[in-house]
Amino acid sequence: MKIKILKAHYAGAYKLLLFFSNGKQKVVDFMPLFSKYVHGYYTKFITPASFKKFYVNEGNVYWGKK
Repeated sequence: MKIKILKAHYAGAYKLLLFFSNGKQKVVDFMPLFSKYVHGYYTKFITPASFKKFYVNEGNVYWGKK
């Protein structure tokens, strides 16, 4: 069974509270990942205002245009 993210809530300071299809939930800090892997065009999503504009689609979290 593939576990998917059903919804997410902003939890402060580059953290999201994720709700999974298996009934579990977890706060995930995205700053370490963003710091290491986000470059170029995508760095604009590191700003606090842009980070808060995430959405969940088909079990994943995305930033940018829907």
